[in-house]
Amino acid sequence: MPERDRVIRLSSPSYRGGSAARSARRIARVPAVRSLVAAALAAVVLGCNEAPVEASTDPNTVYWALTADVKAVTVAMGGTQQVVATPRTIAGDALTGLPAPHFVSKDTTKVKVDENGVITGVIPSQNVLVIASLHAQGMTHADTISVNVTPTADTVASFSVDVPPGDSTVMGAGMVKFLMVNAVDAHHIPLFNLAVWVHPLDPGMFNLVAGSFMPLVMGTGVGTGRVEFRATAYGATFADTVELTVTYPWASTVKLLEGKTAFDAPVVYVAKLGTVTWQNQSAAPIDITFDDTTNVAGGNIPEIAPGGSATRQFLAAGTYLYRSVAIGAAGKVIVQ
Repeated sequence: MPERDRVIRLSSPSYRGGSAARSARRIARVPAVRSLVAAALAAVVLGCNEAPVEASTDPNTVYWALTADVKAVTVAMGGTQQVVATPRTIAGDALTGLPAPHFVSKDTTKVKVDENGVITGVIPSQNVLVIASLHAQGMTHADTISVNVTPTADTVASFSVDVPPGDSTVMGAGMVKFLMVNAVDAHHIPLFNLAVWVHPLDPGMFNLVAGSFMPLVMGTGVGTGRVEFRATAYGATFADTVELTVTYPWASTVKLLEGKTAFDAPVVYVAKLGTVTWQNQSAAPIDITFDDTTNVAGGNIPEIAPGGSATRQFLAAGTYLYRSVAIGAAGKVIVQ
């Protein structure tokens, strides 16, 4: 039979009705198809026809992260802003020789971005995310830019970040501090709706809770650290740094959960004169008995009913051991 006729028979209904194994054997006998089968098998073995990536042993050539040059941008409606995303090594150095990153807006009805990273404001809006991503060396990394769009363009004459009037730069660990962004134009008129990037200069001390015009910062360590606030608005970049002090919290809560025989936080920290509250979320009463009640205002807690709670204030620094005879659990309060 001519080769052309044999190929035509392969696609006939009677041929397709055979088993997969029988079909594979028949296809393998046809020279015109055999090369296609080999190519398909090679694609499967290599994983979607992609050549395997050989791991580099030189950390200076490993693609570790992608970072945008700005994290927050304010543009006017119809205005533009160029952003750049740079692939970096584990040491933070720029890595060359990789493809260009891909930019995408999460809401193109409000903010557009082209393949070169040029952001365009469409309509007034807040916190529209633009994502820069790059796939290279078998890995994908991304970074995010927050974009605010204002109705008209302005000139930023001054930019600063401060605690609200009457507040202080001191905050408790685990607490949130609200800060005010102050920006005015050349006519000393306040500018609102600036997109602000919050960057802890001492990462172990703080975590960002929220950005934009009213940034919130959470204290996670104990001590004094700095937080940088940066805004890119109408083509210019501004920055300010605030120093905040994080102390031990004034209050903490310890819970006993249903079905548990241990407290959810067996060790808690509070400041001197701070309080600790025990919550009984189990179905049986519990007691809290201290090894030393000298500086525990109110002393031992004989019983906390199911669903109830009790609070004690600690008058001096030190370590206070406590236990619950009812459930056999123990813990300690460390007062600084």
